Amino acid sequence: MTPEIRTVSMDDFSFDPNDVDSVLRHASKLTGHTMRQMLVSRGVDDIDIRNGKGSMGNLVEEGWFDVAPNSRAEPDLPNVRIEIKVSPIKYGAKGHRVKERMVLGIIDYNEVPDKRFRIFSDKNSRLLIVFYRWEAGTASPDYKVIKVVFWEPDADDLRMIKEDWDVIESYIMSGRAHELSERHTKLLAACTKGVGHGADLRKQPFSDKPAKQRALSFKPSYVEHIFNNWDDVNVILSQSGCQSVGDDSISVSVMGGWSESESFERHILNRFEHFVGMDCRAIEEALCVRLNPDSKSYYSDLARAMVGVVGKKRIKEFDQAGITMKTIRMTRNLSSKESMSFPYIRYDRLVDETWDDSDFFEQLDTMFFSPVFQFKTSQTEGVDRRDLVFAGAFFWALGEEDMKAAESVWADTRDKVRRGEIGGFVSISDDRGFHLRPHGRDSRDLVEFRGSMQKKYCFWINASMIAGIVRENLGGPRSTRSGLMNPN
Repeated sequence: MTPEIRTVSMDDFSFDPNDVDSVLRHASKLTGHTMRQMLVSRGVDDIDIRNGKGSMGNLVEEGWFDVAPNSRAEPDLPNVRIEIKVSPIKYGAKGHRVKERMVLGIIDYNEVPDKRFRIFSDKNSRLLIVFYRWEAGTASPDYKVIKVVFWEPDADDLRMIKEDWDVIESYIMSGRAHELSERHTKLLAACTKGVGHGADLRKQPFSDKPAKQRALSFKPSYVEHIFNNWDDVNVILSQSGCQSVGDDSISVSVMGGWSESESFERHILNRFEHFVGMDCRAIEEALCVRLNPDSKSYYSDLARAMVGVVGKKRIKEFDQAGITMKTIRMTRNLSSKESMSFPYIRYDRLVDETWDDSDFFEQLDTMFFSPVFQFKTSQTEGVDRRDLVFAGAFFWALGEEDMKAAESVWADTRDKVRRGEIGGFVSISDDRGFHLRPHGRDSRDLVEFRGSMQKKYCFWINASMIAGIVRENLGGPRSTRSGLMNPN
């Protein structure tokens, strides 16, 4: 629902920080306006505003809500348990996207044994999120607020967040804080925070090995979910305080019947379990669906249908957790039929990237879910897609050594592109775990770079690595049972 943009008068700026309704009404005035407009109208004459300086967070917290900069473990508005956050939204030719993760607070590893989940819940159980339109070259006071959301997690989201915290906590409590990664969790992540290059190392309580400084954060995919599906506070106030979460017509929830005894992953896997060992034709018949076997998306379409998501709709929980589904076809001799591809490289972005902020790092630094389908015989060419057997599914993430291998191939690619060398990239025969090859629809599918048209290339995970990932994970603790058939 589109929020009404309010006209604000000079005497409309007071609020009671001890009353939730008053806080929300004060927040609602921001929608549709820039912080310069609002703060100048409020009579805030600050040198940072006049000079176009100051972070958006400070302008909102200190300028609008009278909250002095702080690093307290309690919320910004403690008497109503509301923490204030800002989040930039970037618009482009393909619509909008959340520009970055939402940082919730530095993790003090030494506090974890005593505070446990309260490290998250004491400060972040209620968030007032000011979403603003980010534009390059625009000063912070001139960003326009496009939506203000009052977020409290529903029961399923809270369970997923608590599961994520339990993963983070387990690493810290077992002396492995230095092994933490955003790939280990779904909504709540432990992201690196600081300048890096070894300058932000911290002590951890159960190991002498220093760990990178990390902060709790919501992944961009979850922040995107909040932006798309939570009402602006103006809508809430007009409906007498009733929060409405959007029905998200392009995605469907698969968490119906989620038992208290099941983890998120086990609930998903159990939905696939009874299809293991059936060929795709039999699965279609069992589901009473008819899919196009000539479609390149046939196996992902079938996998979604197994959990009740039909057509081109997506799995809501995968979207909000940033879980990437990648189907895998295995041959009868247990090798992967193909390598795994990723979106084509944007050369103009690649040349200015560092590894940690690169597109390829973001594509890999996530959790994957892979349904596996296997050929019945040694013949792999000209086989009807419906004749393959569903061998199971599993959650997985790349390990640190694999990420280092990916970084090496990425750095080689970036350096060549910087020199204007499009081609001659790492090939599959180099056996480095990752490679590049053209990924256009045909020879005419080109992209402009530095004034000339170039072939589109993309990164691939080698088929040999994919086969190893399947053998290592299928049938394991994050998997259905394995239905892989042994070689003939």
